[in-house]
Formats: sequence, C-alpha cells, structure tokens
Amino acid sequence: NLRFGNRISLVIDVTDDAYQARTLKLILQPLVENSILHGILVKRDKEGVITITGKSEGNALLITVSDDGAGMTERQALALSEAYSPGYGIRNIDQRIKLRCGSQYGLSYESSLGRGTKVTIRIAKQL
Repeated sequence: NLRFGNRISLVIDVTDDAYQARTLKLILQPLVENSILHGILVKRDKEGVITITGKSEGNALLITVSDDGAGMTERQALALSEAYSPGYGIRNIDQRIKLRCGSQYGLSYESSLGRGTKVTIRIAKQL
C-alpha cells in the first residue's frame, strides 16, 4: 500500500480453523498483484479494496481474493477458469494445486465488468 499511496485497502477475514491450515507457498501473491494491476489501477480513481477470506468446507480449504476493481467479462473469467490463463503466475498456482491435491482443486473465477473480480482457491485441507 505504501507503493500505491495508501489508495488500496486490505481486508482479511480468515476463520481460526482455516488460519491454522497448511497451504502451498506463494499462492496469494500473484492473485493480489493481479487485483492491483489489472483491477484497481485500471479504474479511473485508482483506489480500491482487496479482501482475502479463508474458511474450511468439508475436506477443503477455500481462500478467496476479491477486489472492487475494473472486473472482466464473463468470457474472460471463463477462460481463466478453464486454464487458458495467459499469465504464468496464475497458471502455475492452479497447476501446483492440482498436482498436489487433485483435479477437483484449483482456482475458479467470478467477475463482473466494472464491479470487480473474485478468485477462489480450493485446496485440500490435508496437504
């Protein structure tokens, strides 16, 4: 936030059981970076909020990174969800999760043009 003149707020809401769970290293950084560069800084005022949540759901840990940035079309979000991500960082995260946890885990996207994007990381609780 120092780098961007305090124009970006961060909200973290992680349940106690999720906070204690183990995850793969460096899975949040590329997502937060994308929220800033492709979401918030694309907006006219270049201000926004990034929210990170974490919770357990059955045998999975769900971590979301959402922003109130520029968002993307449904087609763009679907392309990302179907592993056509042009960026190495995002593709790397998804592939690492699938290799470690199985094909039912990985990244999924929801977005609305002009309203923001939400990326959900589904990872096995027991790594």
